[in-house]
Amino acid sequence: MAEKTIPRPRQVSLLGGVIMGGSLFVVLLTFDQMASLGSIEAQESAARLIAEPPTSGLGLSVDDVQSILRVLCLVAGGAAAASTILGWQVLRRARSARLALSILAPVLLVAGLSTSGFLAAVVVAAIVMLWLQPARDWFAGVAAPSPQVARRDPSQPDPFGPSTHTATSYVPPAERTTPTAPTAPDQAPQAPQAPDAPRYDQPAHQPAPLYGGHRQGPAPTSRPPQVLAAAVATIVTSTLVAGFVALGVLFVAGDRTAFEDEVASEIGSNAAYEDLDPSLLADVAIGMLVVFAIWAVVAVVLAVLTLRGSNGARITLVVSAIGAALASLLGILVIAPLLVTAACVAVAVLLLRRESAAWFTRR
Repeated sequence: MAEKTIPRPRQVSLLGGVIMGGSLFVVLLTFDQMASLGSIEAQESAARLIAEPPTSGLGLSVDDVQSILRVLCLVAGGAAAASTILGWQVLRRARSARLALSILAPVLLVAGLSTSGFLAAVVVAAIVMLWLQPARDWFAGVAAPSPQVARRDPSQPDPFGPSTHTATSYVPPAERTTPTAPTAPDQAPQAPQAPDAPRYDQPAHQPAPLYGGHRQGPAPTSRPPQVLAAAVATIVTSTLVAGFVALGVLFVAGDRTAFEDEVASEIGSNAAYEDLDPSLLADVAIGMLVVFAIWAVVAVVLAVLTLRGSNGARITLVVSAIGAALASLLGILVIAPLLVTAACVAVAVLLLRRESAAWFTRR
């Protein structure tokens, strides 16, 4: 069964354009902000920021402020890039894209403060308006009522026009007679016929034809190639990440002393990190690697459930792919982060396409 085509409201077209255009500008602003970090103007700005309350009591240095700004810029750039892609899918009536945008909205609003917070706020406001009318009815598949002018049937009399009844004299009820049709003298009046009684020798409806002893149902729909490609990309990428992460855990846990010595030498070369404990950093590294390994295994399970037609698994996998893309942009996934980012973006785009959404809706 083909999906019903409903005209897109002009408000939705405007909101989609605002989301894509605003997110694209946020991406450009993040690149500009990151390029300016380390300059004299940026250091003076950071010094003024930490000298005034409420940040004056946090004990931050200029390098700490610039590091925080760099992380926020990366997060804002990743969230804005994902919002640009999801904004295009929203124009194609992808409900899952609207849900993913709603999840990204708080991240974009907070991280967008590192650039121009106004543009990020505009994008978030447009995302919120996607849940209001008439966008809500359009995503639900309800067509907006078209205004039509009621037209009077010319064959019917105008109730507000002049009266067309002719004046007649009043006849008392007792003198009123009902005209009867003349009957022939040789024909007796026929008795009124009873209405046709329902016949029980035929069924009210004909059953569907049987083929091979089974009633024929709707033709099964095949899995779109976009869903298959997204699942395969998820399984391959997650397996590679899990393998490399497992090697990292074995390396850190197997020769922990050498790892701590290497961390200590790096800390000693930078005075800003001299208060850090190498043993604590080793524990944090092992914990993060274990979390990423579990994340990769969960992504493989979600990909298998997505292949079996689970719409909830598809939405969860899209959110997981967007989160992994943001994590790889931050440099947390040091194992080929650009490859992981490209794979995650491809998975999110493929699963949010109209063909994929329609297949999950029909199941």
